[in-house]
Amino acid sequence: MIYQNSGSLSEIDNTGAPTGERLTPQDLAVLIAWGATVSRGLDVGVGLKYVSSKIQAAAQTGALDLGARWRTWLPGDFPYALSLSAANIGGQLKFESTGDPLPMTIAVGQALRLTKGLTLSLDLIAPRDRALYPAFGLEWRVPMQQGLAAAARAGYDGRLGSRDVSGLNGITFGGGIVMQRFGFDYGFAPQGFLGSTHKLSVSYRF
Repeated sequence: MIYQNSGSLSEIDNTGAPTGERLTPQDLAVLIAWGATVSRGLDVGVGLKYVSSKIQAAAQTGALDLGARWRTWLPGDFPYALSLSAANIGGQLKFESTGDPLPMTIAVGQALRLTKGLTLSLDLIAPRDRALYPAFGLEWRVPMQQGLAAAARAGYDGRLGSRDVSGLNGITFGGGIVMQRFGFDYGFAPQGFLGSTHKLSVSYRF
């Protein structure tokens, strides 16, 4: 479940004058997904989601996510994975009488493990409403003791460019700790004059 609340905002009319009213934009997405290995080295997955968005009026819709990953070994005994995904297939958020399609995105990703703890990744992402852009990352994972490992990460996200937002943006840093089946991760991404994004996540593998 993903929930975003933008807080209470002053409402203005189409001339920019305050109306004296306030509104609280909020978005909600509930997702359920299934994935499995269907043959040697080939994984597939499918996800369903319900999306609700409210600004002043509210709208709801559903969407489909699809993905596949092929795992193999390159010459020199290097593990390699190639994946393809499509997210937000179908569905429109219809406010009043105007429908707004969800941001459908197609992505091709690949990952190469150079050493036991060092992995490189490269993605090419094609959103519905803008040009293709790249993203790449580096993770260094260090086992510390049985069931405990730490990771440091760095990357680049090409979604924002200098024409979109001024200041430092695109680069990302982060790290994480794995304890048995639990994972704790942190990510930092500066976005120019818009400020910085901090992401925290907790996961459980079963």
